[in-house]
Amino acid sequence: MDDDDLCVGSVIANRTKQEMKDMIGMFINLVLYRMKMEANNSFEYLIRKIQQLSSDVIEHSCLPYQHIINSQDQQNHQVLPSTLFQYESLVSSVTAKNNIESSTIEGNYVLAVYFGRDRSHGNGVTALDLTFTISHDYHARTTECFLDCSIDIFQTQNNVDLLANRFQHMLKQLFSSSSSVIHELIYKLSIVLPTEQEFIHQMNNTDISTSYSWLNTIHECFIQQVQLYSQKLALEYCLIRRKARGNHRCTLPSTI
Repeated sequence: MDDDDLCVGSVIANRTKQEMKDMIGMFINLVLYRMKMEANNSFEYLIRKIQQLSSDVIEHSCLPYQHIINSQDQQNHQVLPSTLFQYESLVSSVTAKNNIESSTIEGNYVLAVYFGRDRSHGNGVTALDLTFTISHDYHARTTECFLDCSIDIFQTQNNVDLLANRFQHMLKQLFSSSSSVIHELIYKLSIVLPTEQEFIHQMNNTDISTSYSWLNTIHECFIQQVQLYSQKLALEYCLIRRKARGNHRCTLPSTI
């Protein structure tokens, strides 16, 4: 696999018959989505490609994950997914919503009890390097994203926050822009944050002669020293080099 070859795992309910689901419960199967990213195509094209891939995957979702893995040669095990994608649709009933105790403070509702996803993620364990979950609440008309990251890969919370901020920045480009960015080529999307863009802009517009006057080449340093101490004795470069070589070989300069 290379950087453009993506393999993402997802879960799917694998009880095709409702009566089997009622008798023995739901069975969750891990399915694989593998595709090539084509930066020279638009985001809209990518969405259509993923939709077609999803249809193909669902058609064969009954095939057990372990069977897929065992059918691969040892050398192809590198295609195993390190990223898990999940989509949650929270369509709670009206009765459940009425059971939530709430209080009003200056016109804003504050929920006292939360019957939903555990947002703490405090168990300290993640199955894969990265788990990305999109949670959509039908009644609240809100969509939230969750990142569960392996500490072995991301190491610090700052790295996770940086990844989340870059993802949010890309979403704003795609869906908050007045221009039709979804029709643009993917490689034109930028992961550079606005603060980073401002820093780059300031660096490009900085007067090097004033702010970085201390950064000089070697010959410029020699010239500055000569101008500052014009009455001092100086050695020519050839004499310095000859003396250095003489000391290195432990011989007198006259014998070279």
